[in-house]
Order: sequence, then C-alpha cells, then structure tokens
Amino acid sequence: MCYRKRQEIGSGDELLDMKAVTKKKELESSIVLEDQIPTIPIKYDLYTPKRFGKYIAMGNELDLLKCVMKAGLPFLMEGEKGIGKTMAVVEACAEDDVPLVSFSCSTGTTMGDIIGREHLHNGNSVFKLGVLPTAIRVANHFGKAVLYLDELNALDPEIQKMLNPVIDDRRSLIVNNELFELDEGVEFTIIATQNPSYYAGVNPLNEDLRSRFVGKVIEYPTTRQISSVIDWTDIPKREVQAPLLSLAVDTLSMKKDDKVDYVISVRDIALFTKCYRAFLKNKALKSNALEYAIESAILIKYADAEEREVIRARAQDTFGVNV
Repeated sequence: MCYRKRQEIGSGDELLDMKAVTKKKELESSIVLEDQIPTIPIKYDLYTPKRFGKYIAMGNELDLLKCVMKAGLPFLMEGEKGIGKTMAVVEACAEDDVPLVSFSCSTGTTMGDIIGREHLHNGNSVFKLGVLPTAIRVANHFGKAVLYLDELNALDPEIQKMLNPVIDDRRSLIVNNELFELDEGVEFTIIATQNPSYYAGVNPLNEDLRSRFVGKVIEYPTTRQISSVIDWTDIPKREVQAPLLSLAVDTLSMKKDDKVDYVISVRDIALFTKCYRAFLKNKALKSNALEYAIESAILIKYADAEEREVIRARAQDTFGVNV
C-alpha cells in the first residue's frame, strides 16, 4: 500500500520537479499581471442616452430598431446624411432606457480608438479602453447596451476587420492582456450607419464585415415625409415650403448625376426654416428674408464655386427670386 502510494506520488526528485513547474507557472502568472497596465475607470453615467431634439418617426424605424436591439442583431443602416439615422438610434435607446456608447468613424480612426491605447499620467502608464471593450464593459454593467458606429464605411479596411470578433458570435476580444466578453444574458447589439457608396471619402465594407450584419437601406424621404417632421410655423407654403422641398429632391438627382457633391438634407431644411424666421423678425432683413435664407442655409453648403453657381441658378428658377 505504501509502495503504491509512493509510486502514485512519485520520487523525491519528481516532487522537486513538480514544485519547480508550479513555481514556474506562478512566475508566468505574475508576469502576465505585471504586463497588464492599469485601466482608466469607466464613468458609466456618461452612457445614458440623451435626446438632442424631438424625434418624429417617418415610418416604423423605431419599432425595427427596438426589435434588433432586443434580439442582439448587428444592424446596418445606409442612407443620406441628415435624414435622422443617428436621432432614431438615440430615440430608440432613450425610449427603452438602453445605455448607448457612440463613436464617429473616420479615415483617421486608429487601432487605439477601437481597442485602446497606453497613456502616460503623472509619469505612470495607464490604459484607456477603446470603444469596443468600453461597450462590453457598459453592457455587462447595466445588463444591456447599444454600440452605435456612425459612418462605418469611413473606416479603413484593416480597421474594419478589428470589429469582427465583437460583432459575430464570439462577442469578445482580448485587450491589454484581458479578455473582454459579454456576460450570459446581456442584451447587446451594434448598430452602424453608413453613407451611400457614391459619397466621397467612403470605403466599401469588407465582405466579411458586411456578412455579419442585417440591415436596411433607408431611401431619401419623400416630400410628404419631410413635411411631416419640419416645423413650418410662419413659413408660407406656396412661396417657400413647396419650392424648398422641390429643390431638396432636385439636389439628390443632381448628386447621382455627379453635378454636385452635396444633397440638401432634412437637417438643412430645418436650419433653413430657422434662418428664415430669424430674418423675418429683423427689420433690416425682413424684406429679403427668403434670399438671405437661401444664401445662408443652402448656398453655403456648396464649397465648390461651380457647384454653388449651379445650385444658385436652380434656386432662382425654383423660388422665382434673384439670389
């Protein structure tokens, strides 16, 4: 019995070897911990969704967003700028009290922005989490969250690939020698938006990234839909509303025909109405309020001189005024 027990346990030399292996593992573990740079704490109260205006739905977009949020489906929205994509996401999160982590993508977005980077603070190294691990932490903290990536196709192709492990079923990534993964039962999804492919400065999505999304192409709203979300107080219908809506739709066609690079958006129309009302209240500007509004809210959007003249001529024909 004693012999067998000794055989199972091993000789004294073997015991020494086992102790050495254990010591080595403990040392390796301590090295990993030393390599883990202290992380800057997350301020979770910053991720409460805050409305930045009154949202008026133009269809069932809010129901659609809430559904994919609940199901945890990565969702891609493609559509013109200024038609309310960002506002719709914020509204959906606000209505269902879902924490929102937002990030504006650009050609200058780096790996550090996505996963994190080391900083020096008071002579010490600290690690600032990027948007992906931050979103996972926020989701685990609240039990639910949305990561909103605006203008996704502005990212360079190699940066796009960094999103894959969080968007697909892995739902995790390793950052700063630490595994960031979603806890069981956490409701988390990524909602991304992108401009149409004919916009300048956009990249096609990698096929592997696009394959991970479901989504919807949001068409430019009809004049009736635009009318329903604009405050037309003090704006004459025949002289201003109708020609303004007509001009906006015309710029979309002109953009597709490569005549201009800018499409008048719902946001631009809302700004136009604010300018027009402001000029009407000013005695010195009141008599030419419409012309000033066209210059200030429409022509200013066109940086190219030739394009500006094209829009000026179209606006003069549409409104029947000299600008």
